[in-house]
Amino acid sequence: MAIGISGSMIKLIDVVKHIPLVRKIAGKFYKKFHFRYEYEELFQVGCVGLMKAIDKFDESKGFKFVTYAYPQVWGAIHNYIRDDSWYMAPNCRTRIKKAHPPDSLDIPVGEDMKNTWKEILPCDEPGYKDVELRMLVDNLSPKQKEIVIMFYFRDMTPKEITKILGITPQALYERRRWAIKNLRKELEA
Repeated sequence: MAIGISGSMIKLIDVVKHIPLVRKIAGKFYKKFHFRYEYEELFQVGCVGLMKAIDKFDESKGFKFVTYAYPQVWGAIHNYIRDDSWYMAPNCRTRIKKAHPPDSLDIPVGEDMKNTWKEILPCDEPGYKDVELRMLVDNLSPKQKEIVIMFYFRDMTPKEITKILGITPQALYERRRWAIKNLRKELEA
């Protein structure tokens, strides 16, 4: 039981009764963001939202507690994800790309304007192209990162990877597919 005090009114709301609501909402977010967050993490944030809802709920307005709690829990998890620095809504990415389009590497630079950025930047050094890829791989979830490293950096076979990780070939395929999808999203951003 949790007690919420609003004005002079004391209300008793059973927290345990509303945990399935938090599980449901956390599960929806987990389906969408499982590559970045653990379910337990989202569930805990949702529980904090539930506790805030209990504290702020006002029975005198005539609404059921669930009607008030659902958007509070959903908002707590959504705000948590939104406030994380990696997440940016697709429409924000589009606005940023339009406002700050990338400069071409073929633009003449320097005092004499004879050289281009492509000629000046040391992009032909060994390992230069792998730097960005390694940075993107570091942004993956630990499970996806491990699979990408084994597949592409250590050149391990699927059979070796499934044996080491103790997962089925189907699970390996799914994790690899999601990892590649997430890498593509980051590259396109």
